[in-house]
Amino acid sequence: MITVELSNLDVILGELLAAILAINVKFGRAIYLAPYASSARLSILGNVSEAIFKEKSPALLKINNIIGRARGSHTRRDELIHAAWGLVKKRVHKRNLPLKDTRPSTPVELAHLTLLIRDIRVLITETFSLAQEICTSGVLDALHGRFPPQGPDATPQPNTPPINPLLTQIRPRPA
Repeated sequence: MITVELSNLDVILGELLAAILAINVKFGRAIYLAPYASSARLSILGNVSEAIFKEKSPALLKINNIIGRARGSHTRRDELIHAAWGLVKKRVHKRNLPLKDTRPSTPVELAHLTLLIRDIRVLITETFSLAQEICTSGVLDALHGRFPPQGPDATPQPNTPPINPLLTQIRPRPA
């Protein structure tokens, strides 16, 4: 179940990448899922986000938080998958690999695994919400120069969409 939820998270992270790059979701997923390693995928998402959003902007902070939590979930999964499992006195135990006599096995409660799944599901929901917020914010238009820059010092223009706080967080388009 943990691997299934992490796969769902990876799909949603691909959608977040699509939202950030202002491209079709299909392409965002294809780009995000191209590397096999989760750390490479998350690095792509982080690098793109840092290139687009201003340093310390709320959007970038949210994205970096999501990336950090996703990394943590993948690390916790790896620690579970790459361990030796067995029964000791009718309790499930795991022992980290490589096996060494000096490291004892540790009991694993079902609640521990259930919490990991819950944490991943919460992260999926938050990531999806952020991707939707970015998609509906007008970042696509701002990145491609389809309407004048917006913000507190922008000159109002006729037919300019209302100011969206997320638009003030992207880096200026290079000239």
